[in-house]
Amino acid sequence: MNKITTRTVEAFIDESGILRIKVFDGVKIDLADAVNNFLAFKQLSAGQRRLKLIEGSSYWRSTKEARNYSLKEDVPEKTIAKAVLVKGIIGLLIYSLLIKRGKPKIPVKVFLFENKALKWLNSFKDRSSY
Repeated sequence: MNKITTRTVEAFIDESGILRIKVFDGVKIDLADAVNNFLAFKQLSAGQRRLKLIEGSSYWRSTKEARNYSLKEDVPEKTIAKAVLVKGIIGLLIYSLLIKRGKPKIPVKVFLFENKALKWLNSFKDRSSY
């Protein structure tokens, strides 16, 4: 398994082809980090559109510039759908609000449980529209 670690995340493609991204606890992701992270994701994805699972259950933050860059980079040409895994109802509410405000161009959903996130992501494999 090919794995890339940056200052703020660890990322790899799992056995089912999902790009898994684990955000490190206590980091603040700035614009330079976001650019570096997306370069790592591009390298791992080898030009293929991917399903993404963000394991964001640790405590971390990002700057507005980093969030805006991420929204710009998570486009249908690169990402099929993205699930964000959080810990607790507060995380679920915060991420749901951020996603709604960000108006992503791809399907994005927040989950408390990994099995539900994977089931939702895998439902996109069955769709002929991608």
